[in-house]
Parts: sequence; structure tokens; C-alpha cells
Amino acid sequence: MEDLVVGDDTGIIYYYMVEWPSNWEVTRDTWSGSMTLVAKLSLHSQQVCGLSWSADGQFFASGGNDNLCCFYSVDEVLGERREAVYDDRLGTRPPEGHGSEPEALALGMSLSRSNRQSIARSTNPWGSGGARRRAATRSSPNGFRRLGLSSAKHRWIHGAAVKAIAFCPWRDELVATGGGSTDKCIHFFHTVSGSALATIAVSAQVTSLI
Repeated sequence: MEDLVVGDDTGIIYYYMVEWPSNWEVTRDTWSGSMTLVAKLSLHSQQVCGLSWSADGQFFASGGNDNLCCFYSVDEVLGERREAVYDDRLGTRPPEGHGSEPEALALGMSLSRSNRQSIARSTNPWGSGGARRRAATRSSPNGFRRLGLSSAKHRWIHGAAVKAIAFCPWRDELVATGGGSTDKCIHFFHTVSGSALATIAVSAQVTSLI
């Protein structure tokens, strides 16, 4: 399974779980996979123009044309809907050694980035077997969570649109954001407390951070 977040031009963020079939599933069940909407977040009032996952896949952040950057905990977004389940179609675990390990992906209006392979090991509730299903979230076959402003762990106001967001790869609690043409700064925030740590003026809009 993969986690996928997508932002649209009205400011809504959609959280999907995408399940890819293993070769044995395609052969035996002619199953082509599935994509399930598990949460819909309405926090931004304008276009979502930035999305980024933390290195461990446990957090993500969104930037909007409304000058707002929001920080989320995956566990808090999914809430009680996160529960370990077996493959609903087979009613049992797939054989060991088959299937792909999960990784988290983030999309804004286009593909943003993929997380490290360590996510597959840290989020797999069945252990190291690649085919074992990770934690899935469903309250009903067609249901999904609808979340508002309270779903964000932190909210940071900028002087312009927030297109650039990057989590520090060697310090989990640090995230950098970039402001648009009327902000022209790189901002650093502490993800645990939400405190602003530093600001660097760059005399131009920031459209990307690595």
C-alpha cells in the first residue's frame, strides 16, 4: 500500500490509500488494485501549491496560495480509522515473499517526492514480509473522514503563497518553508512545538527547497 495526498485549486486536500496488486494477485484474482479516499481536509481557502512528507512518513505539511502552511500528524488525521486488517478480498495474509512494501508519496498538482524505503519497515504492522498488509483505515466501504482547521497540528502564516516545503533529513523536528514574491524568505519551524526558529531573507520568491 501507498499513502497519497493530493491538493486541489479550491484548497482541499485528499488523503488516499492506494493498493497495488502483487503478481500472484493479478494472476489468481485478476485484481488490478484499488484507491480509497480515507480523509478530506478543508483548511486552505485557496489553491494548495505545496505538499511534503517527513522522512519517516508520519507527518506531512501543506502550503497554500492563502499564505498558510499547515503541519499534520498522520495518526491524528486518520484517527480511530487506523486499524490493522487482513486482505479483505482473500480473508487471509498473502504468501511470504510477494508484494511490494509501502512507501509514502506526496502530490500537489504534480508528483512531489517519495519517502525512504525505511518507511516500509516502520509502517508494516506484520513485520518484514513485503506482502503483509500495512495498517489500513476504513470506517465504512464508502466512508471517509471530513476534517477542518482543527486537524492541523500547527498552522504558520506567511507573507505570500507557500510553494516550497522541505523536512530536514537529519533532524526530524525541523521543517523549512519558502514564501512567495511578497514574502521572499525561507522560514524554519520546530515541528514538535510549532515555534518559529529562524528566517532568512533571500530577496526573491522561494519556489523550491531540497
